[in-house]
Formats: sequence, structure tokens, C-alpha cells
Amino acid sequence: MRHPVDFAVQVLARNLQWIAVADGKVGPNLAIATAMFGILAAIVPGASTRSAIFLIAAAIAALCLMGTIASLALAVFPRLSGSSRSLVFFGGIAQYDCDTYVQRLDHATADELFDDLGRQIHRNAEIAQTKHRHVRRGMAFLFLSVIPCLISVSLNYSQQT
Repeated sequence: MRHPVDFAVQVLARNLQWIAVADGKVGPNLAIATAMFGILAAIVPGASTRSAIFLIAAAIAALCLMGTIASLALAVFPRLSGSSRSLVFFGGIAQYDCDTYVQRLDHATADELFDDLGRQIHRNAEIAQTKHRHVRRGMAFLFLSVIPCLISVSLNYSQQT
């Protein structure tokens, strides 16, 4: 049977991968939302001569895109709370000078390391869950913006001809 500390290190690595997965979804979704915002910005000038349906669709699309951008920003916002004296968390490690950290690490028991890893695993699981919740919300807003954005673009071109 594997040592519990080895297992905990693997679980922590998986949680860190889940965090990276959530962060990796932000860029493409933000690029799409920004492009769609750009399209709306290009077609909305002269809105006073537009139909009410165009204005409503453009407003709904813009609100959804703002929700997308806000949710994605929350997803990538750093979450730095953790144990201030951890031997695993970079914030805790940085609280020590180098020699003190090496000494603490050298004298740490397997139980202390396991406890520290367990707390770090739990904190990173909370972070991963929060990030994925914000990414999911951002993607939902992005999907909701597609139809009103298409209606706005369609009405823009039909009203120009």
C-alpha cells in the first residue's frame, strides 16, 4: 500500500490540474465575448434610428456579455488565502526566511506533512470548485448572448438595405 503522504501529493496535483483547466477555459471564452462586444459596438451607433426589437436584442446581448466578462474575471481572480505557516502553500512558505523553512521542512513529521497537505488539498478543491462555477456561469451568459446578438446583427443589416 502506498504511503498516505504520497497519495495526498497526487490528490493535490489533480486539484491543481482542475484549477488549470478552469483557468484555461477563460481565455477563449473571453476572446469570443470581446469579439461579440466589438460587433455590438460597431452596429449600435445611430441607435436612435433603430427599431425597438434591435435595441432590446442589443441590450440583452450586451448585458449577457457583461455577465460573461464579469464571471470570467471572477474565475481568474487569485485566491491567496491559506495557512500562514504551511510547508506546502507558497504563501505560507514565503512567510519563513529560507533557512527557517528548510529547518522546518527537515524536522516535519509525516503526520505534520500529511495534515498540511490535507488542508492544502481541501483549500485547492474549494478554489477549483469556485473557479469552475464562475466559468460555467460565464459560459452560460455567453451562450445566452448568441441569439440576441445574431438578432441585432441581422436587424442591423436588414435595416441598412
